[in-house]
Order: sequence, then structure tokens, then C-alpha cells
Amino acid sequence: MPLLMCPKKAYQKAELKLLFVGQQINNWGHYRLTPGNYQAWIKSLMSEYSEYFDLEKVRRTHFWEVIQSVNEKLKNGGKTVSCLWTNINKINQSKIVQKQYYKSTIEEFDKILQGEIKIVRPDLVLFLTGPSFDNKIKDIFKGVVYKKKGRFNLKEFAMLSHADLPDCSFRIYHPNYLIRFKNRRYKKVLRQISSTKIK
Repeated sequence: MPLLMCPKKAYQKAELKLLFVGQQINNWGHYRLTPGNYQAWIKSLMSEYSEYFDLEKVRRTHFWEVIQSVNEKLKNGGKTVSCLWTNINKINQSKIVQKQYYKSTIEEFDKILQGEIKIVRPDLVLFLTGPSFDNKIKDIFKGVVYKKKGRFNLKEFAMLSHADLPDCSFRIYHPNYLIRFKNRRYKKVLRQISSTKIK
């Protein structure tokens, strides 16, 4: 089942809206899709997201540690801040047999992210996907341009430019890799993001 975002009132009212995009989640969505009942299915998936995603309650993993760090650092600017989380792969593809007849279905689910971003209108999008998912980003956001930032190379830190993404859109390493450099590049990456001037 696809991962569908469900913004809470705090996000809608926030002066600064953040979106964190991971790779993919395991075993998401426990609802059986039945023909003619699509609205209830979508509502159930969004409800599951709403119950699961809470920065105060999520498990303490490297992934959530980075999200919480960025979220807290940007709060220091004095604006109200709220965030959403999703994944570049809207469905768990780790167990999918890579056969041709799955391809069109996966591509249809890929369109969801682009549509969601247009709806939730984040001020900053941070792809925590690492360079290994760059082709996926390019498939979804056709014509996206990657630019270097500061002294970082493109694998470490890339600015993304696309009509469907906000001006402050970046791609960094996945936290499980980034956290290895906690005393060096990790802090520099976080500092670079937190010092970004967001309109």
C-alpha cells in the first residue's frame, strides 16, 4: 500500500513548512484494496500516517535523529516550524520481483509525491536519499538540475532546482551513512541546511 501524507493543523498554520523525503518503508499500509471503495482506502492510509508520524514519539534511529536535528535548528530562527515526512518510493519495493508488468504500476505510484508536494507546499524539501536514488528523483522530477553547494561535492550535498520543488530543495546522504561522520561532515551538512535563508 502507498505511503500517503496527512498534514496536521500545526503544519498548515506553521510559518515554516519542512518536508523530509526518505528512501522507502517496510510493511506499510495494512488495508486491502477493494474495487469501488477507494475513498475509504485512501482515508485509512492517511489516518495511519497521522497516527504514526509524530516527532515526539518516533523511534530513536539515525534517520529520525537527523530530521529532529534539522527541525530544531530551524526553529531557532523564531518562526513556527512544522514538518512532514514521506519516501521517494511510495510502496515497499524491496520484495517486488523485478518483472516488466510491475514497472507501469510503480511509475503510477511515483506520481503521488509530485502531486503531494503541490498540495502541502513546503518551504524546504530535504531528500535524505543519498546519491544512489538520484535516478529515481530524476525520473519523478523530469529535468531537475543538480547544483553544488559550498565546498561539498554533489554526492554529499546537492541543491535541486525544478518547477515543482521549492527554491530550498536539497539532497544529502541517507542518515545511516551520514551519521558515521558525526564529528566532521555530519555537523557541516546540518549547519549548511540550518543556515539556509528560507523565504
